[in-house]
Amino acid sequence: TDPDREVCAIALPPSGSGTLSYLDGDGNLDYFLGFLTDVSSRHDAEERLREAELTFRTMVEQNPAVFYINAIDPDDPTKSLTRYIGPRAEQLTGIPVEQMIADPELWRTMIHPDDREMVFEADASSNTDGSDRFALEYRMIRKDGSTIWVLDEATLIRSENGAPYWQGFRLDITGRKEAEQRVQDAHEHLRVMVDSALDAVVSMDQQGDVIELSGKSETCAWNQTTSVCGCTGLKSRSTNDSSVSKPGLCRATFSSRRASQ
Repeated sequence: TDPDREVCAIALPPSGSGTLSYLDGDGNLDYFLGFLTDVSSRHDAEERLREAELTFRTMVEQNPAVFYINAIDPDDPTKSLTRYIGPRAEQLTGIPVEQMIADPELWRTMIHPDDREMVFEADASSNTDGSDRFALEYRMIRKDGSTIWVLDEATLIRSENGAPYWQGFRLDITGRKEAEQRVQDAHEHLRVMVDSALDAVVSMDQQGDVIELSGKSETCAWNQTTSVCGCTGLKSRSTNDSSVSKPGLCRATFSSRRASQ
């Protein structure tokens, strides 16, 4: 180097460029020596990351499911602790997201009392038995006291540099559960009506084979008849038949299905 000059400063800004300031013998600035580094690939990667974050945020905010990340409690592996939960959690439960993050075990208190034992046992076993998947339907109590049904599904993520954690979602399935209950109630109502009917109720398939008889049917004996106009009927045996357990005529109400045209 030139003995009459000395390096006064070296600046390395975050952008990747740098300068060397050279002074002359009297301490005055003589010239700058600088360099530039191509950071296009880094900026491209940052832009792709921003786009990915925007896509994920849009998906999380607009999806009806509530996404979450639960860590396995290092002090008690039978428990899962909330580390992240999506913004729709407040819409689902009525509790602010910040409150659920601040209290990682708050979700356990929201489980319906009748379902807590089932949920806690499933949570504990999935954390300790090497499972990679978790799926369960259960009830939760909202902040306003109302009850909702949720589908809870998660996958265990095994990180090379950290502890495994659960990544999953909770989906409100209250509407589906209520519809299933209405169907079940209707079937039960029909069963009670059939069982309490004075008539025998007989169900047959398209071939005329009896597939179901009500309890009253045991008081009557039946002979199968031929099909008429695509429907199959039944007729009772003669009341003189000794195999008939109850004398007199029995009436029959039966369901029939027309054959496909």
